[in-house]
Amino acid sequence: MELFIGNISSGTRQHELQKFLGSYAKQAKFSLRKIRFDSSIYYYAHVNIESDKLALKAIKKLHGKRLNGKPVLIREFEYRAGNNDRRSLNWRNLLWDKIERRLTERRNRSRLFERKEPEFTGYNNIAKKG
Repeated sequence: MELFIGNISSGTRQHELQKFLGSYAKQAKFSLRKIRFDSSIYYYAHVNIESDKLALKAIKKLHGKRLNGKPVLIREFEYRAGNNDRRSLNWRNLLWDKIERRLTERRNRSRLFERKEPEFTGYNNIAKKG
């Protein structure tokens, strides 16, 4: 089972992460990663633990514990499905089984309140008198 470990401080190394997981990750594979988001850098890790029971125990015992002064988020890693993500390549060609936001009542309701120009018949009479 793959685990996601988030909210890691920037100075954390692989051996510190392995010591933090302790007996839960004796044969685990680690990969530390970083992502940039709005001029901030976030660090996280993927840990592949072969035994699902050990991985679930690690989630229960270590979620919220401190690693290098920061509380760590541990959960099961979820892969993002390419056919369910509008940010994937060629998303315009993929079928979308969700409700389209453009077809909801909210947009149709706003059309009822569109601003319409008032009709003045007095101008027509002035134009005819010349």
